[in-house]
Amino acid sequence: METLATHLPFHVSDSVAVNAAFAQWYRHRRPEDQQTLDLWTYIFVRRYFLVKLMRDPMAGAADLDDLVEQVYRKVDRYRERIDAEARYASWVSVICKNTYLNFLRNRRVLVPFEETGLPELEVPEEAYDDLANLLLVLLSAIQQLPAYLQDIAHFRFIEGRSYKQIAALTGKPLPILRAYVNKAGKRLRKDRDLAAFFDRSG
Repeated sequence: METLATHLPFHVSDSVAVNAAFAQWYRHRRPEDQQTLDLWTYIFVRRYFLVKLMRDPMAGAADLDDLVEQVYRKVDRYRERIDAEARYASWVSVICKNTYLNFLRNRRVLVPFEETGLPELEVPEEAYDDLANLLLVLLSAIQQLPAYLQDIAHFRFIEGRSYKQIAALTGKPLPILRAYVNKAGKRLRKDRDLAAFFDRSG
């Protein structure tokens, strides 16, 4: 994702530049402007759901791909209908939020948090506007974990993989995986850079 972001002419979190790019595309409909919009939309949407799902003990990698595809289709279908001066970045963000809420409502099985053994990382809603920085800080914090926790934390908190998927990748039994995820979560909550990021975010 970071490699893709380098191809943008502005930072992923620069909503003013995103809105200006949309206005330019709306007026001129040049293919290069649409490519920029499409790239930004994909990066923003994928990061939005990546952060959402890494907090969700029931979510898996397939959920991430499905949610991204749903939003991308909605954006592609309705983008031409919104006003040239619309705040495109906010519009995409609202679609992401509504799609995620529908995803939660449509779930048939709900597992209480206490039964999962997965510690929750408290990510304030406002932090979603700065997903790039959040992911960088989280990745750095995971790299500071003991070696035996790093891969498991990455699979769980960054990739949003299920315990069964992680077990298949690591060969470790589920009880040990749950214990390792719990240890990693406790250490991450104490990470100074993560704490400072959330303090700055409100």
